Amino acid sequence: MSGKKFLKIIAAAGLAGSLCAGGFALSGCGWTTETVSGEYHYANAWNDAAPDYGVKVNVEVQTDDKGDRIRKVTIAESEYVPLSSEGNGWTAEDRQNYLENEQTLLNAYRGLYVADVLAYTVPTDASGGPLTSSYPSGAPVITGATQSSGRLLLAVQNALLNFGYEVKEGEYSYPNPWAPYTTYGIAVKVILKDNVIKKVVTVDSEHTEVSANWEDRTIWLSGEAALLDRYKDKTAEEVLAVTVTTDDDGTPAAVSNEIYNITGATQSSGRLLLAVQNALGGGTPSIDMPSGTYEGEYHYNSWGTEYGVKVSVAVDKGIVTSVTILESDYTNVTSPDKWSEEGVANYNQNLGTLLSVYNGMTVQQVLALDVETESGGAPNVDSYPSGAPVITGATQSSGRLLLAVQSALENYGK
Repeated sequence: MSGKKFLKIIAAAGLAGSLCAGGFALSGCGWTTETVSGEYHYANAWNDAAPDYGVKVNVEVQTDDKGDRIRKVTIAESEYVPLSSEGNGWTAEDRQNYLENEQTLLNAYRGLYVADVLAYTVPTDASGGPLTSSYPSGAPVITGATQSSGRLLLAVQNALLNFGYEVKEGEYSYPNPWAPYTTYGIAVKVILKDNVIKKVVTVDSEHTEVSANWEDRTIWLSGEAALLDRYKDKTAEEVLAVTVTTDDDGTPAAVSNEIYNITGATQSSGRLLLAVQNALGGGTPSIDMPSGTYEGEYHYNSWGTEYGVKVSVAVDKGIVTSVTILESDYTNVTSPDKWSEEGVANYNQNLGTLLSVYNGMTVQQVLALDVETESGGAPNVDSYPSGAPVITGATQSSGRLLLAVQSALENYGK
């Protein structure tokens, strides 16, 4: 149909070939089906009185000698709002795009293995809304209607959990001695049914999975997919029985069962196995990055005024959780008679937002921001680092704050 936006879908596995009584092609057509229901919803951020955004689905699952696969997904009646009304950047054309492609989106689930669908990760914001910029690669989606597609995927996943599947997440990490303020490690998602592993996938994390400067890193990168596949059809008990020997600093040194090891990449293999074991409720605890609160300051004298700021920075396992300005004799914002009332008001109104931008940044990310200073110590407003926390129109004050935060974080781990 002309005017439709391009619809990205995964080719449904196992649909090629002849059909048997309307089902997937099978030798002897020995299969069973079961329908499970699920839903996903969250509060409507645009209207507190409106029903939740969300969707309810029925998912028909077919079990055969090839495994559990989705046979059909239908949207069930509910009070949830599955599709936004016009406004807030959402147009009538956007709505029409979703409506025209909804059935094609539902059809895209047909033939997908349950474990593969459960392995997708759909990041959400604080309210529960799917983040349109982080939709899982390869998952069924209508281009231009990512949030609605994400709600549907999350509802399908919740339904599949009612089919006897479990999804467990875990990680293993330890401080990286070669790159301060960072960790070696890996995070995983483990899909199980009846205590048997059906799939293991890695998920994004702040940890370094494999060193970029390791000359043999291709040993791990080329073998990782096959190693992940070796966990399939193993029971949780079988995996938990494998031993990973670690050095005092947390570095894996040996794996007792070579099935779970890539020769030449034992450290990475051990990190993966320990992450899987931690997801399953066993294994070796991670060696955490330090946590604590650190104070720092930055100041300089200009035209008789001691400009600067003193801060307290809270860090949890290498992640900044808060930045607080402490009382001091320094001046971090020029007085209105030397600047302007509008400029001072702009700084004061946006200071809270500026401080909150640091939350979630790693220590290394903050320390990597290079703030050039003039000979007297003032931040050079023309060279403020890209991506750094800043109040537009209050760059010098923002720079002084960043330099004070960096001063605090130089004490991290000491």
